[in-house]
Amino acid sequence: MNLEWIQHENSLTLVDKGEHSALVVERFLRHLFQTSRFYRRQIEETGVPLDAPFELLSRMPVSSKEDYRDALQTEALQTLHARPFISDYSSGSTDKCVLRFSSVAEELAELEITETVFRRAGMGAGDRFVCLEVGAPEIYDFYFRAARNIGAAQTTYIKVTSHYAASFAPLLRLEPTVILSLPSLMVKAWPYIRDHWPKGASPVKSFIHMGEAMHPDLKREIETVWGCKVYSFYGTTELGGMGGECIHGNGCHFDPRMVCPTLGNPSELSPGLFEGEGYFTTLHFRSQAVVKYRAGDVVQLDLNPCPCGEDSPRLRFVERTADSFIITGDKFRYETVFNALRKAVPEIDLLTIRLDDIPGSDKARITLVLPKAAESRRERIAETLRRGIFELDAVFHYGFAEFELEFVSPEAFGERKMKRVVDARKYFS
Repeated sequence: MNLEWIQHENSLTLVDKGEHSALVVERFLRHLFQTSRFYRRQIEETGVPLDAPFELLSRMPVSSKEDYRDALQTEALQTLHARPFISDYSSGSTDKCVLRFSSVAEELAELEITETVFRRAGMGAGDRFVCLEVGAPEIYDFYFRAARNIGAAQTTYIKVTSHYAASFAPLLRLEPTVILSLPSLMVKAWPYIRDHWPKGASPVKSFIHMGEAMHPDLKREIETVWGCKVYSFYGTTELGGMGGECIHGNGCHFDPRMVCPTLGNPSELSPGLFEGEGYFTTLHFRSQAVVKYRAGDVVQLDLNPCPCGEDSPRLRFVERTADSFIITGDKFRYETVFNALRKAVPEIDLLTIRLDDIPGSDKARITLVLPKAAESRRERIAETLRRGIFELDAVFHYGFAEFELEFVSPEAFGERKMKRVVDARKYFS
């Protein structure tokens, strides 16, 4: 690969400068210019011609989840009119549902990336693959197709409810060799499935986690107790799956001919290792394309050789850029909760969200610390939490968390840098 950084103002965009890659990027941008009013305007404002694709890409502005929902979602429906398409929805990081639309060809391209990630994590012929999740099983049909394409003999979805012991009971007879789940869900699952098998007799060889970073202590314990390897699979609904770890666990390998990463406010930590806020362009999505999409993560990009011998660059998650918290795999931004509450109860001008484990219970406790002036609107606040925020209502109604309200004087919030999210749960802090 012929990798090179393209600098523009305070950002770096990594591209493969091979002739074929340049042609792919140019065709991608020309397609957007011809089919998307949103991107056509952005391309024209750069003043860079389409036949200079790398410079053009580096100069385009960052796109947001709001752009994705308010502009690109509608354009995708128009682009795909009267054609077969696939739809998916994003997790709860906004108070409104965000839909992703893709063509059959785009779905197949993402399937190929997922197959590569699964192979890298050791999946192959004869494997018994189990997904542990709280969401809709239809989403996991995609992962089952990828697994079957590379030879998995059995694919099973286990729907996890707040009755954890009963939910995980089928694992014992399924004898999975590969498990896919979410770190925040595994935190709750682990006490119930840790000792499913006698020491040294676990059938699990690979545990793949996605959607979030896994606490290193939990990763170490899973690998030690089950004698397996833990692999990270990085991606988002909007961007699709982008890459996954190899057996060395030193970052998610990705193909820069399909994913062009940009680092905002970058710094070089050591030769070949860079860090910054991650913005991503996925070249295989065109119906609802994203250019320099703000994933909300600080990431590291490692261009140094990997001991596995694969020559692709690697990506590591460092931290979220915005105050947020995770419940059973769904991400919620502080701003989402604050804005929804303030819209319902204007007296709310300060908010701290505190998360704790409940002793003797599998639920999380979500305590909202609110100003005393809003105490008379307690019922309105509770109703907004239960029904006014996309997916947060499901967390409550399916028994994964309970809410508490605490009203304090303004002085109790402290001055200047008030902590907006305080997560005291095990393996989360």
